[in-house]
Amino acid sequence: MFCSVDFNIQGFRENRGRILFVVNDPVFFLSHRLPIAREAKELGFDVHVATPHEECVDKIINEGFVFHPVKLSKHGTSLFGELSTFLDIYRLFRRVKPSLVHLVTIKPVLYGGVAARLARVPAVVSAVPGVGILFVSSGGRNRVLRFFAQWAYRISLGHNNQRVIFQNPDDRCLFISNSLVDENNAVLISGSGVDMQKFSPGKTREGLPVVLLAGRMLWEKGVGNFVDAARIIKRRGPVARFVLVGNSVSWNASSISERQLYSWHDEGVVEWWGPQEDMPKIFAQTTIACLPSTYGEGVPKFLIEAAACGKPIVTTNTPGCREIVQDGANGILVPARDPEAVANAIGRLLDDSELRLQMGRRGRNIAVEGFAVGKVVRQTMAVYQRLLANVETLK
Repeated sequence: MFCSVDFNIQGFRENRGRILFVVNDPVFFLSHRLPIAREAKELGFDVHVATPHEECVDKIINEGFVFHPVKLSKHGTSLFGELSTFLDIYRLFRRVKPSLVHLVTIKPVLYGGVAARLARVPAVVSAVPGVGILFVSSGGRNRVLRFFAQWAYRISLGHNNQRVIFQNPDDRCLFISNSLVDENNAVLISGSGVDMQKFSPGKTREGLPVVLLAGRMLWEKGVGNFVDAARIIKRRGPVARFVLVGNSVSWNASSISERQLYSWHDEGVVEWWGPQEDMPKIFAQTTIACLPSTYGEGVPKFLIEAAACGKPIVTTNTPGCREIVQDGANGILVPARDPEAVANAIGRLLDDSELRLQMGRRGRNIAVEGFAVGKVVRQTMAVYQRLLANVETLK
């Protein structure tokens, strides 16, 4: 099911109600769902947001949204703690009485989907921004967790007035083929959208070329392969700087420790700049964007931003990553877990400035046509409108 970008604004205003976002991280809400919430508020909806209570929630409140703290541990697995989280979400739904809930990331989707059915929430949107490590790892523990997650998904995605938003066709097919979601309820909306005015091509500063990887510092994001590729290229000569931007996520078992990041930095193989808020400024210093991910990506926002800024991309031929990169057109796709291939692709781009410019121009066009934030917002509003129209029909 592909969602139309058109929707009836007047009809939407006449049927406005209360929308509640449930997200496991306030930072993720602000970076990936804020434009959607702003548009809903502009259309006259009473917008509520539920996330764990962290420092940045003031930014959510300052947007004019009603904030609700919820106990959503990103790493908790204890039965008592998870049951407490589920009950917290269920009580929130009963108290707020939303017309529609928009659930984002695994735990909100799983717990919120079941809670929405029990609390008789009229309409549900479940966003699956990538399947994460759970569906791509072959480890024994993950196989067991995957079995229970699939069982839970079948229950949580069974609301009779629900749409499930996927960011790439591979994830959509995975859920449909495993009978986790009905095909008619599975919507494809590519990525979370990027502001094409904020992220736009500009003059790259002079000096050694900069190869950038930005994101959470996780092994599955290919950070180790990026470092190995940097070593390979630097053995051939110091022709580029290799930069990591992002934070070490202490709660994630796959996180790369700050000690390791500092060790690489001190060794001189890469530079770790830590988390950065002004990404357009970072891209202005960047020559090539690289993400050798093996993670279950949706569509990496870093790669969309890089394409929007006219940067050639090296990334893996995996779901999500290949949605933004057309091999040979705006970047180079390489096999997963292959530092030599990553190094060869980067080396090819470092040696050919004209190829970099051509790929950068094509990447900008691809980003504008397929991944602009306005398009994603309109498609999401169309999903809302369809679900809320169903509610009116059922009354």
